[in-house]
Amino acid sequence: MLALPRLSLAERDRRWQLVREKMAEQGIDCLLVWGAPVHWDMKVSSARYLTQIGGNGEFEFVVFPRAEEPTVFIWANTFLSWWQEAQDWIQDIRVRRPGWAEAVAGRVRELGLERGRLGVVGLSGLFDRDGYLPYETYLRLQQLLPDAQFLNATALLEECRMVKSAEEVAMLERAAAIGDAMMEAYVSRARPGVRECEVYAAVFEALIAHGGEVPTLVLMGSGPAPHPHPFYHPTQRHLEHGDTLIAEMHPKYGGYVAHMERTVSLGPPHPHRRYLYEVTMQCYQAALEALRPGQFLSEIQSAIRRPIAEARLAFTECGIHGHGLESLEYPTFLFPPEAAATELVEPQAIVGDGRLKEGMVVGLIVDLVDPNWEGGRTGTVFGDTLVIEATGARRLSRFPLGLAVV
Repeated sequence: MLALPRLSLAERDRRWQLVREKMAEQGIDCLLVWGAPVHWDMKVSSARYLTQIGGNGEFEFVVFPRAEEPTVFIWANTFLSWWQEAQDWIQDIRVRRPGWAEAVAGRVRELGLERGRLGVVGLSGLFDRDGYLPYETYLRLQQLLPDAQFLNATALLEECRMVKSAEEVAMLERAAAIGDAMMEAYVSRARPGVRECEVYAAVFEALIAHGGEVPTLVLMGSGPAPHPHPFYHPTQRHLEHGDTLIAEMHPKYGGYVAHMERTVSLGPPHPHRRYLYEVTMQCYQAALEALRPGQFLSEIQSAIRRPIAEARLAFTECGIHGHGLESLEYPTFLFPPEAAATELVEPQAIVGDGRLKEGMVVGLIVDLVDPNWEGGRTGTVFGDTLVIEATGARRLSRFPLGLAVV
């Protein structure tokens, strides 16, 4: 076996049993789970949850019957031996021939399920209204299996992934530790005269050197008054004394994604920027008190945002979103009402009774601006990863919480 992060066979059996119980409840004979390496490889998350196959741009299509052993189809035969050595969950790994739909439909017929109820994962789900399964692939599957009944089962896998096992939390702890190293590299490399892209390179060096995985999300921006969101690619601009740097990082380990955001000041920060960060820490303390099992999401949302309203500030993002094999899992609320009204973001999803549960892992995000300072165009960012335990929320990262000054 290759020296790679992996989960136990006991964890595999736990997941497969959970998923098959939900399949039985919904009368699904077989799941067809599409995994696509888009959005920083996050759309392979449900397939990877069942297989441990995924990462570094790998496509996969999983045929997961309710009783028989699953089959995974991958993109090319050049990767076949790798995946046979990289994991021990799946024995039946095949190459798509001649295409995804033909390969999957052939396996369904082998299982005798060509007239069965087939749950498709990759259509619209809890957060993605459009889905990510290619239209032509889905259409071809329906043509090849005309007597089957196709059902949307995307939410089934997303709900199974909401509450994390002890092994999953351990993976997220490793990801958070890698995030600490990435953030330390970020702060250490950021100096006047250094180009923004050189700081970015130091962050990725730390990610890979500590056993992390690419691709993953790393966003940063800098300048005298950078906007707290959005910020995308690093530029070749030379940093200057008095600059503020902002960064969002999703350190990834074995596919599991943690969350970090910090604000860094090159030299003494502007007093108003320091004040914004003080309010951020008030939101953080409110979150620690509110993030407990059994709390309604609406109550948590009100508690976290109350210090912002009292200070008459505004935010670009403020709230939580679930973390695991994807960065946008349940539970989630992030955006101000006026942003949601533009339909630029997905609506908040409510699953079950809308309460927080022990074992959920969330990223806490507080990105603040003051409409009365610099026209609300600049501010501060903060993000951290928390696991919900019986007694409340516990940080997975150890990097200092405060505004960094170098």
